[in-house]
Amino acid sequence: MSKPATNTSTSNAASYNQIGSGITALASGYASLQASSMQARQFKMEGVFLGLQREQEKLKGRENAIFLRQKFLNNIASSTASFAARGVSTGSGIGRQMAIQGLKTLGEDIKAVELNSEAAQIQLGLKQSQSKLNERITRNIGIMRAGNSFGSGSESLLTGFSTIKTGDKNGE
Repeated sequence: MSKPATNTSTSNAASYNQIGSGITALASGYASLQASSMQARQFKMEGVFLGLQREQEKLKGRENAIFLRQKFLNNIASSTASFAARGVSTGSGIGRQMAIQGLKTLGEDIKAVELNSEAAQIQLGLKQSQSKLNERITRNIGIMRAGNSFGSGSESLLTGFSTIKTGDKNGE
């Protein structure tokens, strides 16, 4: 004896809803995977830009040190000319003391510039490392979320198809 048609159509409707739910869950998993992939790419690009900034900072530190050396040489040349015009020797006495003090100050200034540059490079390097970590974490979270959605979606699809198949056998 066959079951009434209303039970079969209600059962089929529930099965189709189950299949629809499965498809929606699979699409949600795929969307989650794509969204996390896009965000991970943004973190990767941020890391690339931070690496470029780090290299720029290194060059900036070198340029500043070169500028200070050039400025020192210009000051020495100017002092030498000024002392020579007055008949003062720059190889001894006050001229020599000024050159020694100038070299000492130059060394301190260059060291300060280098330390500031190194500190900025370290800070940018830390930000770059954080960006790489964020990229990996974002990808992994996306994979986990997608895995959950794929699992529940597959289960819903299988349940829906199984119910339809069982319903077809019972309806025959």
